[in-house]
Formats: sequence, structure tokens, C-alpha cells
Amino acid sequence: MTDVKSPPCSWKQISHFELSTILDTFEIPNWQRVLSEVHRTTICKAILNNDFYDNSIQVYEISNGKQRYGVCDGHHRLMALYHLHQEFGIQQYELVLQIFDKEYARQIFFRNNLGKNISMNDITKDLDDGTIKFFNHMRGDYEHKPTKTATSFTNLLSAIKFAKDKTPRPLQRPVIEHHIHGITNSDLTYCKKFTRCIKEVSEFVPNSFTYRAPVFRALYRVGFENSLTDEQLKTIIQSTLDSRKPKELVKMNKGNEVISYVYQFITNVLCDRIGIPVIKPEAIMYVTKPGEKQE
Repeated sequence: MTDVKSPPCSWKQISHFELSTILDTFEIPNWQRVLSEVHRTTICKAILNNDFYDNSIQVYEISNGKQRYGVCDGHHRLMALYHLHQEFGIQQYELVLQIFDKEYARQIFFRNNLGKNISMNDITKDLDDGTIKFFNHMRGDYEHKPTKTATSFTNLLSAIKFAKDKTPRPLQRPVIEHHIHGITNSDLTYCKKFTRCIKEVSEFVPNSFTYRAPVFRALYRVGFENSLTDEQLKTIIQSTLDSRKPKELVKMNKGNEVISYVYQFITNVLCDRIGIPVIKPEAIMYVTKPGEKQE
């Protein structure tokens, strides 16, 4: 039988915590998600209406000569209380600190927020503690949130998922850790090859059609399933971008199935047209008009 253990923590109840000292007491680590004004405001309203019941903050002790605690989870609660102190003059509030060792900090945030509406980009940022080979290997080509020069790790992770399990549904939060740890050295080698090829054809710019989920993930799977040279893969990428059909499919279909539709067009139509043999594991499922010519 598994040895079930209670969380490795201690508790500290502060009945009259001075809200003016929040910034001097707590440090928000840089891997935490960006403060959401909407979320903070919602908490403020609940506190003012005495409808707030989550005054426990998950922390770890630090000794940086400034603050005393780093925040694992709860920085929106703390910032809401600090806002109420500044704007409404509230001086004290009861807090309960759940104190962990620092090594658990990222896992606590991840586990506590699995069922909440936070973005996958925030999840990857939290998990990236410098020890995970996938992030270390692909850093620079991808970022946790899209930038002016790179698409997100989430986009790449969902492309890897589509290539492996053949279903277009994006990667889900509860399985992201398992998915990342299942990425092999061979997968990383192909990730580098695909990234090199797609960037040579079409450098990333914000809102680029090339890096939209249906196109990026479909192209990734085509290369993953077939032994293609760099030149063959770049030809497929360029031909896909030059074709009218993927743009029509993306424009007319809003669900996840459009990822499969673009993939089906590339494998069943486009590659035959440009003379590059690839496997065709799926029949065309998207709607075509009677008499419509395939490109």
C-alpha cells in the first residue's frame, strides 16, 4: 500500500496582519503569472462584501535581507488586500500562512491551479525551473508567451501532441507534466529541425498565418511522420503557405478539427501535387463543393 503523507508544511496564523507591510513581507517570484486586474478586483469585492473565505497563502521562507516569504500561491489575494489598504484604508486582516520548503514552490502553484482558468503559458512558465531538457533545448526559438520574435512553448507542445496521438485537441493542463517528460531526445532533434526549416521559410512575426495553430501543428505532424530532408520539408512549408486552401479552411472552420483538415489537405493533395511522397493516414474529411478542383 502507498504510504500517504500529509503536505510537508507548517502553519502560521496572524490574526491582525498589518496590510501596509505586504510588500516588505512577501516576494512575488518572477515565474508567477502576471497580475490580473480583473482577478484582483473580484477578490477585492468579495472581501468588501465579507464573502471571501480563502485567506490562506502558500509561501516559503527566504533570507534575501528584504522580504521574509516567497509566495508559492496567493499573490492575487495579497495584492487585493494591499489595494484595499491603499484605497479604502483597511489596516489589518487575518492571514494564515502555509509554509513549505522552497523546493516545493513551483509544484504547489501548478497543483493548486490545475482546475482554475489560468493559461497554458502561465503553466509552462511555472514548470520551467531550469532542469527540464525540453525548455532548455528550445529556449530562444520559443518563449512562454508569444513575443515579437517567437511563438509559444504551448504551440510547440500541442504540435508534438498532435503528431503523437493524432487528435487535434490542444494539450490540457492536467497532463502537461506527463507530456513534457515523455519528450525524447529524438523528439527534440526533430523539434530543432522543424524549427530551423519553418523559420528559414517564414520568420516569426506576431499574428503570422504560418504560426497559427492549424498550420503550424499540421506542418509539424507531416514532418514528424515522414523521413524528409530539410529541402523537402521547406518545400512543403512554402507550398502550404502559397496555397489558397489552408487559408479557406482556417477562415471557414473555427474548431480544433481545422488542424486535421489542414493536415489532410497537405498529405492527400498538396504533397501529390508537388511530388513529395508522404504517408496518408487520414482521408479528407473537410467539405468540398461539387466539382471543386483540388489545387
